[in-house]
Amino acid sequence: MSTEKLKQSENDAREELKKATEAQENKLKELKVIITKYTQLHSQLRRQERTLQIQANQHMKSMRAMEAQIKAIHDYLTRCKEMHGKMLGSITAPSWAISHHYHMTAIEHTMGHTQPHILEVGDMIRGHLHIYAMANCTTQYRKQAELHLRKANADRTKAADKVKQVYAKLRKVRTNIIKTLKVLNTATKTVATNRLGIGKGPAKTPEKKKMMPPGGVMLP
Repeated sequence: MSTEKLKQSENDAREELKKATEAQENKLKELKVIITKYTQLHSQLRRQERTLQIQANQHMKSMRAMEAQIKAIHDYLTRCKEMHGKMLGSITAPSWAISHHYHMTAIEHTMGHTQPHILEVGDMIRGHLHIYAMANCTTQYRKQAELHLRKANADRTKAADKVKQVYAKLRKVRTNIIKTLKVLNTATKTVATNRLGIGKGPAKTPEKKKMMPPGGVMLP
């Protein structure tokens, strides 16, 4: 090979190496842009995750408080019902004159189970109108407790729906976090691999060693 052809071959090799290096550098720049973009996205998703987790904890705390309130009201109403049943069961021979009997009858009346002449009897027997007023107060308090129970149950249902919504968003955010991490890991490994390859020429193919036969004569 002449000197000119050898120089031309060297120049061509340098040009090819330069083009390959530039291509790798451009690829690295693109990868760095991707890494920057996904790093920012990952940070944003992490902030969203923390915010949603705080919201979920707050809703759970609120829901637990509501459940405690519901239990307290429910227990109170259960005790009232049990006591009411026992007191009614203890009456074997009803008599208007007996204060306890009149009180239970008045409670039944104020709860909606109409008892004829209840007020007339109360007006006739001294002190019975006061008993009627006490019975009515007890019934109104019980009805108010039932109203609070219905409202507390409705609020608890709303809180549970909010918790479900927040956790649905949280699952979506965490799925996206995993996706961004996979992209970042792949891009980072690709950058590291390409950095190692910049400036290197084509890989040399290892020469095959010729086998020496037992007779000592080298085969072609």
